[in-house]
Amino acid sequence: MARGQGSAASVMEAWMNSPGHRATILNCSLTGLGVGVVSGDWTWTRSSATDGLSPLGY
Repeated sequence: MARGQGSAASVMEAWMNSPGHRATILNCSLTGLGVGVVSGDWTWTRSSATDGLSPLGY
């Protein structure tokens, strides 16, 4: 999760500067990615998946 970044570019920069988030994003065994945002307070979420499933499990 992230909060306060007003653009996709700025939240990706923050995630890539976080060792844990960076490791997950660059993990080649993950085949699905979902991103959500609430623009009222700029809360961002990210979900990853494997085995051809979407991050939501279908």
